[in-house]
Amino acid sequence: FAQLDTVPEQFKERDLYSWAPDVTLMRTNIEENQILGKQLAQKLNKATASTAIFLPKKGISQVDMEGGIFHQPEIDRALFDAIKEHTDSKISVSELDAHINDSDFAKALAETLLKMI
Repeated sequence: FAQLDTVPEQFKERDLYSWAPDVTLMRTNIEENQILGKQLAQKLNKATASTAIFLPKKGISQVDMEGGIFHQPEIDRALFDAIKEHTDSKISVSELDAHINDSDFAKALAETLLKMI
């Protein structure tokens, strides 16, 4: 959404964060993450080239790291479980004990990419 006052009434009770003066983020819930995980997997299942998925167990955004306003690991778990459940076995899915912004996470992705190309 844009400013906080642009958030539709049905979402006003959700976890919201004013990221910037013209950007308001809304935390997804478990149901939304289950749907999103399934949709992501279905799209990746169509890949014709080598494909790998990395899931950062310590968070997927700056604001959902431990101590962050959106830190709710059970909601991230719903996303990850849905991705794993709906991803074809031809696609590698790896969970890393890292945050998406950690250098170890970036290194694992870069190493895998280099092997794939």
